[in-house]
Amino acid sequence: MVLYLSIIFSTGLIVSFSNCLWAQGYLGANALEIIVMTWLAIFLSFLLDGLCAYSIRQIPEEKLNHKSNFFKERKCEKKIYKFFKVRKWKDIIPELGGLLKYFDKSCVQEKVDSKYMMKFIKETCYAEIMHIVSIFVAPLVLIILPRVYLLTVILPVMIVNILLQIPPIFVQRFNRPKLEVAYKRLSRDEEKSTSV
Repeated sequence: MVLYLSIIFSTGLIVSFSNCLWAQGYLGANALEIIVMTWLAIFLSFLLDGLCAYSIRQIPEEKLNHKSNFFKERKCEKKIYKFFKVRKWKDIIPELGGLLKYFDKSCVQEKVDSKYMMKFIKETCYAEIMHIVSIFVAPLVLIILPRVYLLTVILPVMIVNILLQIPPIFVQRFNRPKLEVAYKRLSRDEEKSTSV
């Protein structure tokens, strides 16, 4: 979480500072107005992401089919994850499920059964959809704020917001196939233990 907040805070500082230095005349605004607009764009991006998360969480769990084509791993994906070294950095991506009282994917409980594993799989589906929808909703900031700030404030904030959505999508898609293998193994073991 600290990494993401650092990136967002740094973006706010860079956009504010660079616009105060070079774009005041173009924007027809003083430094305070530029700073306010920059942080307003960041706040609106946060708000839109939060609304996406809340909306996606309203989908009933039974409606999420983790076996659908949408969630299936494509052949080329493993190469992409290997190229971007997802395995090395996946654990530093912030996990808000536990903070928001849904499901904490950051630490696996000690006693894992197939039911818990299926819940974990479904949570990866929720997270993936949330981040994908956030990418498509991010441009709404362009409509909300004054157009004079489009190139100098809104676009940089929107681009950073979109880029921050991509790593979590990679992590969900990277982890899900492994979780599905674990789910199948646990289900088999549970069937064997009940049939004995």
